[in-house]
Amino acid sequence: MRRQNGKLRGRTRFMVVVRHDPDECLDAIEETIAQGPGFQTAYDWGCLVGDHIGFVAVEAGSRQEAIEDYVPYRWRSRAEAHRVRPLSAIELREMQDQERGRETTWVESFFGHQR
Repeated sequence: MRRQNGKLRGRTRFMVVVRHDPDECLDAIEETIAQGPGFQTAYDWGCLVGDHIGFVAVEAGSRQEAIEDYVPYRWRSRAEAHRVRPLSAIELREMQDQERGRETTWVESFFGHQR
């Protein structure tokens, strides 16, 4: 599989976040799992640590598609889909240099030379 700018085979990677109230935990989890095989292991839940949110990383064509394909209808109005992508070592180095007010040459980025 080839990744380019956060896209996997023409699809974009999203982190979908679904919020619910403490008294809605079981409903949110059971309705999500009922969507089909794989949903139980795909989602991570913060309920047991006091953060009533479900998280799932998905590939989709759009934010709307990510929510429609991975969130039960009842919870879609509370869902958010955030575009995410891997960060390369070179990109991290460029971000660090920008924060510190200096530019990195491609040679420094490629070979990881430090000043």
